[in-house]
Amino acid sequence: MSAILNQQQVSDLAGNYFPRIAEVIQQAFQDYLDSLRGINSLGIKTNLKARTSASLIHDFIQIRAREKFADEPNIKVDDFNGMFGLLISKCLFVRFKKLTPEMKTSNVSTDQIQLFDKQQLEIPGTDQVTMLTAGYVPDATWTIIQSIVLTCKINDELMWHKDLHGETSQVSIFSTAASAAQDDEPIVRVKNNNKDRKTGSDRE
Repeated sequence: MSAILNQQQVSDLAGNYFPRIAEVIQQAFQDYLDSLRGINSLGIKTNLKARTSASLIHDFIQIRAREKFADEPNIKVDDFNGMFGLLISKCLFVRFKKLTPEMKTSNVSTDQIQLFDKQQLEIPGTDQVTMLTAGYVPDATWTIIQSIVLTCKINDELMWHKDLHGETSQVSIFSTAASAAQDDEPIVRVKNNNKDRKTGSDRE
């Protein structure tokens, strides 16, 4: 197994990208809410399953990630062995996922996911790559992001995690979302506390 970078090494290498990674998730979540508003405006009521909401948000994440990192020479945004993510400096791979409050994923097990979980996913043109997950925890109504974290795991063992909520800049979605609030429409927000509450994982 490749040597796994610790939290400080990852921060030294890619810490300046953390705000943009968090913004990708925030803005994609807002794109999802905006899409639901558009559907509702047609008189169509929505009651999406959790897996459908997560799939839509992941599609928007891909769009936002390509926009955010298009001109970044040290980052390649693409599908790697069937898994979308960011390859940073050829030594970090960051995928995006919906997480439970325990920072777990709800994957259908595939060969690629098993290799990722074991820190053994091979990416062409690289040698030792540390596998990371940039994840978000939605509330039960899928209208609020409760937390955004960066995790490093080996199988089911959480090696370390980084709270990305504090890494978000003040210029992204909140300024554009303010005008939508005038119509009492849902706005994505990231909550600070970690008290027990229902999450999007409760609605299947």
